[in-house]
Amino acid sequence: MQSLRNVLFLIIALGFACLNANATTFTNPLNDTLGADPWLEYYNGNYYLASTTWTSKIYMKKSPTIEGLKTAPAVEIWDGNNDDPSRCCNMWAFEFRLLEGPNGPRWYFHYSAGVAENLDGQRMHVLESSGIDPLGPYTYKAQLQDGIGGWAIDGNYMQLNGNLYWLFSAWDGSYQKVYIAPMSNPWTISGNRVMLTQSEYSWEMQDGNVNEGPAALQRNGKTYITYSASHCNGPNYKLGLLTYVEGDPLQRSSWDKSAQPVFQRSDENGVYGPGHNGFFTSPDGTETWIVYHGQADPSLGCDEFRTTRIQRLSWSADDKPYFGIPLPTDAQIQVPSGEVGDTGFEGTRIEAYEFPNFYIRHTDYRAKVEGSISIFEDSQWHLRPGLADSSGVSFESVNFPGYYLRHADNEVSIVANDNTTLFREDATFYQRAGLYDSTEVSFESYNLPGHYLRHQDFFLNLTTASDDLSRRDATFRLYGEGASGSIVSGTTYQIKNRNSGKCLRTFNGSSANAASVVQYSCGNNGFEQWTVLSAGNDEYHIVQKSSGKYADIFAASTDPDASNIIWPDNGGANQRWRIEPQGSGYYHIVNVNSNLLLDISGASTADNANNIQWIDNGGSNQDWQFVPVN
Repeated sequence: MQSLRNVLFLIIALGFACLNANATTFTNPLNDTLGADPWLEYYNGNYYLASTTWTSKIYMKKSPTIEGLKTAPAVEIWDGNNDDPSRCCNMWAFEFRLLEGPNGPRWYFHYSAGVAENLDGQRMHVLESSGIDPLGPYTYKAQLQDGIGGWAIDGNYMQLNGNLYWLFSAWDGSYQKVYIAPMSNPWTISGNRVMLTQSEYSWEMQDGNVNEGPAALQRNGKTYITYSASHCNGPNYKLGLLTYVEGDPLQRSSWDKSAQPVFQRSDENGVYGPGHNGFFTSPDGTETWIVYHGQADPSLGCDEFRTTRIQRLSWSADDKPYFGIPLPTDAQIQVPSGEVGDTGFEGTRIEAYEFPNFYIRHTDYRAKVEGSISIFEDSQWHLRPGLADSSGVSFESVNFPGYYLRHADNEVSIVANDNTTLFREDATFYQRAGLYDSTEVSFESYNLPGHYLRHQDFFLNLTTASDDLSRRDATFRLYGEGASGSIVSGTTYQIKNRNSGKCLRTFNGSSANAASVVQYSCGNNGFEQWTVLSAGNDEYHIVQKSSGKYADIFAASTDPDASNIIWPDNGGANQRWRIEPQGSGYYHIVNVNSNLLLDISGASTADNANNIQWIDNGGSNQDWQFVPVN
């Protein structure tokens, strides 16, 4: 066994890129020094990055790839030495956003700056671009201040309910607090500040009573604000979270404050003081990423040795963000989805539900859930038909072919297939709807019913799941080959419409050729259960369980409004579908022949409303949830 491991490591040393099977990865940090208070945007085919340089100048980097940002030239976009002395120096906390201005869309680049002599004169200022190039050129627009004025830093734009707001931090007595104020345009605060949060928990008071660096985070109508808590001059700088509940955003009562930090130091991973973050979206718009600074040494603090790091967030079905744990600098991280040159990776990766970037991997043959994955292939799996039951699934290691996840004495490891009945049974699992979140997945043992794959202290075990903690730890997300998000070939699902909450079935449960597919209140009948079968090239057949017939478009039409029917397998492209993740556990179902999306006629929520194909209109009536049938 050990000799096999040695051979594999030799292959890795000789040709890592080849074993990576086309995975495009990077490691943090994105710079060696001068990476504090970072802001990153993806725009028009490029990433743009700016961070605090502790100088009187503002620089920005541009690259089509994350890895390219490390060596991209720093382009000077502003020189404080040529500006008014009151705002010449000590430039911090940059943010740049494309917002509507009087002459159309413009980039508004704001920063904190003051006098050369000390840090007592820090104020917030904004530049305006002459066009829509993030690199400028820029002209000075205004100082950002309310009627109170005074020392203020760390501004952030937030758009909510059709209005523009300004988030920032300022001192009030012995507390540095986070405030919100209304804006009439991107350079004018139009009302007085309202305090949203100040240090009240012990984790917010380490080395100082500090709340600063607010950053808005939004998804599907939900709004959050992260903020940095405790003083940056130590390893305990961290992120807290505010959640918009309802009502006037300018009222503190409209926000709920989390009692625990959401992102903090990881001594195990060698990351200290993670904070002052921003957010950006992957090139294809499907992923949310956090950009933040961190330290590699717990004895360091608010200095030039902070470095810029990024990692992906995950989301619950009800759009709650999960930040996870800061990743170590040796972790191979897959690039943001849709980045130029990324062709994906071989196999499937299985991510822990509440720990984004932590995947099931093998290390010394033991299965664990980890983010510190320096050998990417250790976390890649082929999802095979179950060795003991082809309607189940078995997990074969990509870089140890013939080795499968197998349970023994409630522990899970990778073991060579010896073709015995016991091995096949121990290595077979049934995919179930996620025990904690039904839009994701859990895996139940074939030969120990009621026992599930679950991580405990980051080791993968097989246990029952009788409480919220165990159910959460037994819930996973799937990424990559053989899975459209959480879709696994060979699995039977109910297909539920997001707009109506109703399931696809044939009219009156018919199994006749050309029977119409409609939506109906979900039940437990075979005619509303559909088995997804891989057709190759990331395409699928969708087969009605009760009839064995294929979802089809009537007469192979390519016209909008054509009906979805069932028909025996005819080998046509009209019976093949792409299942494309849209986030939050929902998918578009796209007909390969017409390139149109499955939809409900008229966006109806009524029983027996017709299932049709239609052009992409962005409506929730075109979003579908695949719920595994247990």
